[in-house]
Amino acid sequence: MLEFKINKAETAYEVTKCDKKATGTVTIPDTYSGKPVVGIAKEAFRECVNVTDVIIPDSIEKIGTRAFYGCAGLTNIVIPDSLKRAGRGIFAGCTSLTGSIRTKNIITIAKCQVKR
Repeated sequence: MLEFKINKAETAYEVTKCDKKATGTVTIPDTYSGKPVVGIAKEAFRECVNVTDVIIPDSIEKIGTRAFYGCAGLTNIVIPDSLKRAGRGIFAGCTSLTGSIRTKNIITIAKCQVKR
């Protein structure tokens, strides 16, 4: 369901793609092939319209630009305090995402806006 890419130093992975056929809850693992998963790439979940929830582990430090672009079915996401960087428009087009989630590093506001 998820695809991963190892970094240049071969010490960690990032999620690069979610299968567009994915439905319901998607859980990102904290490790893959014995190494930590530390990021979500640019547009990794683009238009995964049937994903309703994404569980992000504490190992994630970076979320790329428009990572969840067009995830119209996404209603719930929890951003871990480990997040250090988030690209622009990470929740653009997430018309079902409501509520607000506060972390140490970013604030996610209803209707998918992100303030830093």
